[in-house]
Amino acid sequence: MKKISVVVPVYNEEKGICHFLSKDLIPELNRLEDKYNFELILVNDGSSDNTLTILQSFINEIGRASCR
Repeated sequence: MKKISVVVPVYNEEKGICHFLSKDLIPELNRLEDKYNFELILVNDGSSDNTLTILQSFINEIGRASCR
């Protein structure tokens, strides 16, 4: 099975990152799950807001990702 790596850079996105991930990106990746393996790489680019905390919470909720 082919693998898709999706890299999403984020910077001060606390207001929109959850909506983007849960309503836009994850459903689309799930639709492709029977044909592809995928990894989602979220890169927090030094945000000064709560973006990192929100990403960590989101990752804990979906349980199949990691934050580095």
